[in-house]
Amino acid sequence: MNARFIIICFVLALGLGYLFRTKPEAIQGNPESTPFESPVAVQTLPKPTVAPQVSGVVPPVIHPLNAPLPIERPQATLPGKRVNPRYLNKPKDMSVEFEMINGLAVAYGDTILGKPVAGFSESRGISDLSPAKYWDHGVVPYLIKNDVVDPDRVLRAIDYFNQHTHVRFVPYENQPDAILFQVGEENCLSFLGKTGGVQPVFLSDKCRTPEITHELMHALGFVHEQSRADRDQYVEILWQNIEEKYQPQFAMVPEPLMNAYYDSPFDSGSIMMYGPHVFSINPEVNTMRLKSGQPLKSIPDTLSPSDVDRVNRLYP
Repeated sequence: MNARFIIICFVLALGLGYLFRTKPEAIQGNPESTPFESPVAVQTLPKPTVAPQVSGVVPPVIHPLNAPLPIERPQATLPGKRVNPRYLNKPKDMSVEFEMINGLAVAYGDTILGKPVAGFSESRGISDLSPAKYWDHGVVPYLIKNDVVDPDRVLRAIDYFNQHTHVRFVPYENQPDAILFQVGEENCLSFLGKTGGVQPVFLSDKCRTPEITHELMHALGFVHEQSRADRDQYVEILWQNIEEKYQPQFAMVPEPLMNAYYDSPFDSGSIMMYGPHVFSINPEVNTMRLKSGQPLKSIPDTLSPSDVDRVNRLYP
């Protein structure tokens, strides 16, 4: 009786041990322990799965245009137009005019300065602008958010830089500094140079590969060609033909922003140069005229040879 009872207990113990055994596939570190760790899942999920926090540079000084300013703001008169002399002359300091676009302070039409200080409620203002910083070793990590329409238009611009310049755009893998392509409402917008952290490039649905290439030039540290501090030697701005609200986009930049050019000559064929009719009051009249007498061409679709040379000299 006792022997039979012992045998039955032993058999039951073996059966229970089998039922409650530890399955090898549940052991920590096994690739099959959870579907999120499987090789297939890793390949299909973006890195990072949650977009990193976008950093913005808050301008140190912002003045509403209707408030007392530390600079003079008389009005100059041109035929049929009132033009702020800030746009006519080379700036003597680092202050630039901006407009508010979707909660951001934007200068020169597409250059993000940052978010204004708390309590700022004006539609336009003036802020100090710091000289551009450049990307270490010419390597620019990037990430495209999942809701960006037609990401191939971004990849085409990136591939062009990678094939024709020394700059290398590489996929984002938790690097401290990077560009995040994300949806914009109406404009293509970028910071000037590297801000530090993950900085946005905003793209509306109408931003094509040439416009994205233009914004990436801003992100690398380059300004609009017609806004160069030496532009008056090469181009005449026809202020009377420019819609008044767009006049700030033709203002000259502060001299320190020319550091990226290394004495590169003016290039009317640059992808950073506006076309002859951009922001014109009439599509049949020009907003600019080259002093050489040569016709001003339309905005190119790719970098000019001079653009490539500038990028390569800045990022050897």
